[in-house]
Formats: sequence, C-alpha cells, structure tokens
Amino acid sequence: MNDAISSLTLMRVPAILEAHSVPPLEFLSRAGLSPNLFLKGKCWLPRSLCFSLVETATLMTGNPFFGAEVGAAIRFPDLGSYGEQITAASTLEEALGIAQRELRLVHGGAVIRGEIRAGNAMFHFHFTGDLAADPLQYELGSLAVMRSVALLTGEADRVRVHTTLPWSRSANALEEHLGWKLEFGQSSNAVVINRELLQSPVARRRKKYLQPELVLIMQTAQSITALLPEGTATLENIAQRLNLNERTLQRKLAKFGIKFEELLDITRRDEAVRLLREGREPLADIAFQLGYSNQANFNRAFHRWTGNAPMAYRQRTI
Repeated sequence: MNDAISSLTLMRVPAILEAHSVPPLEFLSRAGLSPNLFLKGKCWLPRSLCFSLVETATLMTGNPFFGAEVGAAIRFPDLGSYGEQITAASTLEEALGIAQRELRLVHGGAVIRGEIRAGNAMFHFHFTGDLAADPLQYELGSLAVMRSVALLTGEADRVRVHTTLPWSRSANALEEHLGWKLEFGQSSNAVVINRELLQSPVARRRKKYLQPELVLIMQTAQSITALLPEGTATLENIAQRLNLNERTLQRKLAKFGIKFEELLDITRRDEAVRLLREGREPLADIAFQLGYSNQANFNRAFHRWTGNAPMAYRQRTI
C-alpha cells in the first residue's frame, strides 16, 4: 500500500469544481473514471492516479494552485479516523504528533518529518519513492491540511508555511489558502510553528462543519446499493429513506450534475463489475441482486455498459 492514497483526500474536489463552474461529471469523464470514485466512501487509489486527477482539475479550472484550494477546504471530519484522532488531542504537540505518526491512514509513501530549529518546530512534508506523476498539487494540498492542524490553537500569526515554489506574481494567490506568512524558494515544504506554541491546548470547535452536497449523494448511492436486491431502488423509496421529498433529492443530484436514473445505472454497473470479479455466483443470482427481473435484462444492460457479455467479462477478469 506504499503507493496508495485514500480517496478521502479527494472528497472536497467536486464541490470546488462546481464553484469553478466545472461539472464534476465532465471532470470524471475526461479522467475516464466512474462517479462512484467519490460516491462510495473510503477506498485506496494509486497515488499517481490521485496526482493526475488533481492536475486535470488544475487545468480545467485554470487555478494553478488547485491542490492548495482543496487542502484548505478539507475539514477534519472529511478525513475519517485520521481527522478524529487529530481533533481529539489535548495539545498542539499531541495533534501534530498524531498527524505525523498516523499519516499512513490517508497517505501511502509520504512522510512528515519534525525538527526543532532556532526556537521553531518545523514539520516537513514530502513523498517518497519513485513518482510517476507530478506531486506538486498534492504537496500544496497537504501543506494546507498541515497548516489547519497548526491553526487548531487559533493563533495564525505564529504559523508560517515554507514552499519550494519560487516566488512569482501568480504565486501571491497562494496566500488565500496557505496564509500570509508564506515563504517561497525554501529547501522543503514545511509548516513552521513557534516552539512555545506546541503546549497550547487544541481549541474545541462547537460549530459543526456543514457537510457538502456530496455526502447526500454518497448516501443516495449507498441506499441504491442496499435496495437493489429488493427491486425497490426507486426515486420515491430512496427519497423516503433519506427523509427528503423527491424534488429535493432530484435538485441536489442535479447540483452534482447527475440524474437519479443515471446514478442508478452507474451504481448497478459498478456493483455488477464487482460481483463478477469477486465471486462465482450464477449470473441469474447477480441479476436479481441488481434488481433485474430476469437474466436476459441484466445481460443486455451489461453489454451496453461494457460491450461484453457478463460471462465473457468474468472469464477474462478472474
């Protein structure tokens, strides 16, 4: 798993794409990926794929620091148990120690190295091993997340950020995401904190972060998966399950750039591929698990999705 990154680190990407008027589905289509990359919760992705995805988003939005924008938008609840452990710390030193030690929960093949220098605590971030793609945007995003950890004390004026990027006029835009105490042309990417700040208590945040629309869409996809075997994965039933009316659910899906029927079809396709790859169940059983009344309907749908018959696909992938 040394070359893998958790998909949780990408969870804010769709909302930010939307803010830049880039339809998330168009982005995924250009990258050749299924929307369920975002809709199925945590999974592990090759880090080269993650680097490439964020680079594609950078080009589509025209924001040369898209990775930093994503990192600054990430909230600790987005990061699962990694974020929970950080925010449960008593002091900043403990929070940073957890961030450093438990980085493996979200990043494979990356390290945070701490050192004390001239009265400052410095936390350097970098990827290890061979890199098949440019990690710049992910490095910027990781710096933004590390800065968020340092800001848990509420003392932004005692936190600086070092970046290896040279200064340029466009680089001033980075201050929006990495703070005004940003120093360019440094030997490493690092967050620098006054040493005495380490013993400061971590502020307890009373205000809950608003979950992005993406969370509701994830719940919709998960509900579809749960109801497929019963043949009841309809818009009416899913909306009722989520305590919404049908029009509200359709509107929220449309904000992501997808219709309910499209999400149902995508979810069926991904479940079909998973079941064919992971098991040896009869095709008729798989058809019923996906909510089809007979195998013939499943066969036609699978051929439409992949250009292959289900049995031929299974034989090629097992």
